[in-house]
Amino acid sequence: PYFCLDTEWNYRTYRRLCQENSAISGETEIYDCSLVHRWNTYAHWKNNVCCSEISELRGFDSCRKNECLDDPRIEDIIRGKLINVFEREYGFIPPIRKPSGKLLMNATLQEALDHESPLDLFHEWREQFPESSKLMQEVKLHHPKKPHLSHPYKITSGCCNCKRHAMPTFFETNNPISSGYPDNKHGHVQITVTAIASIKLYVAVELLHGAYYLDFEKYFGSRDKSTLRIHAPQKFSEHSEHATWLTVLDKSAFEKRGLELPLNLPVGINEGGNKDIEDRFFVNIPRNKTIANHILAKENFLEVIDYDDDGRSRLPLPAIRDPIESIRLNEEWWGQKHDFIALPYIPFFSNCDGYDSHVFLGRLLEDHPDCLSVPLNKVESTNEFSFTRKEPYSDRCQDLILQCTYEEEIRGSSEKFRWFEASSGSNLFHITRDAVTIAAFVPSNEAEDWGRTMFLDKMRNSYDLIPVSIGDGMGGFLNAIPRVVELELKYYQISSGTKRLVEAAIYFHDLCTTQKQDYFGGSAKI
Repeated sequence: PYFCLDTEWNYRTYRRLCQENSAISGETEIYDCSLVHRWNTYAHWKNNVCCSEISELRGFDSCRKNECLDDPRIEDIIRGKLINVFEREYGFIPPIRKPSGKLLMNATLQEALDHESPLDLFHEWREQFPESSKLMQEVKLHHPKKPHLSHPYKITSGCCNCKRHAMPTFFETNNPISSGYPDNKHGHVQITVTAIASIKLYVAVELLHGAYYLDFEKYFGSRDKSTLRIHAPQKFSEHSEHATWLTVLDKSAFEKRGLELPLNLPVGINEGGNKDIEDRFFVNIPRNKTIANHILAKENFLEVIDYDDDGRSRLPLPAIRDPIESIRLNEEWWGQKHDFIALPYIPFFSNCDGYDSHVFLGRLLEDHPDCLSVPLNKVESTNEFSFTRKEPYSDRCQDLILQCTYEEEIRGSSEKFRWFEASSGSNLFHITRDAVTIAAFVPSNEAEDWGRTMFLDKMRNSYDLIPVSIGDGMGGFLNAIPRVVELELKYYQISSGTKRLVEAAIYFHDLCTTQKQDYFGGSAKI
């Protein structure tokens, strides 16, 4: 319930401590300086009471020049009979005597760094201090019994207003492994979240069976149960922060070649429960966590080897394929508004260890542990007209191997050509020659959508896009399944922090088939 409701935050100020030298005991009294404001509020209220000719003060000369006379008898009457009225109106009991408000000159006591509840050291006010406020009477403390009198300074939306996002198939299925547990969820669980819009992300863990309430409370009731790491592209362009290469798919290319759409397109579920283009963020679960957490492992935040609850080492998670009906799309997916889309990840390459359904170019080329990442101050850029033949020195991902599993139904044939059946010379998709900024990727008006902006549309049919073609003599064949798919990206290091793509190609190796020969009852075309 706490996280479900919207939360209103009143304006707060950090408390200050004052000190008073007692004339009676001679000791120094330390108190909250807000007592000065409380006294002034009480004095202002008392003046109005004394000058209003109330029956309790009949027979007393209680008011002179709109101020209450300093008479102990009047103070006793107000404190004895009327103080409850003040408390109901303002929410606090005023101090007995007027404080001087002399600031305590002790930084240790003022800061109170070891206080168990730091928020208790703040005072709440009914509204934000006016910039022109000089008199403390102009602002009032928050009344806990009359919260409607306060004007919230900030409102945060409750989690019940959140829109649930579909999780990877791993969380929706259960594949028991030989660990003694009836599931495959015991151990470190790692997810990657990639935003394609400005969002507020809430992560909630929900208990589904009451039998595990105590264990759930024991584990998640304490802190430090998760580690967060943020990655953003840094080395594609030194002039634009977080810019990256993008892949581009064109609707007409699929129609012309009769190709099936990739099975890792950004698919989301709209409010009507139908498939639509994802418009918030991608969630993936890496099978091999050593790829995604290798930097944290070096910093001693996580161990590279995953262990189950018994302390036994565990191999990477087995591949879990998404249900084909949830990811297979037809031409209607494009909609009527756009006929292309630019993606921050590689299409077709799906269900790969360390990345799951979306292999993002920025993470692959800058963050994979098997890639050579050269510090910017040691990069030797490519000199186009060099006569010294100095060897360039920069990032390199040579002989990088990813273990991936086909999402396609490879045991049967397909009505359309699948991407790995494309012939030599076919262009599967394009990659931007230069890095694209966030501003050029996200929409700036209602006619645009993410990855489908006017800026990206103008790149089509220009030299700003590099075709990713099937290499000569290394193409696919009908019903042939390549066991090895090679992606080659050649780039030009313009400067220490800027890369330009110059050539891209895909090669199919080690072809096989799941179709039977004709004399085994299969197709005569194989």
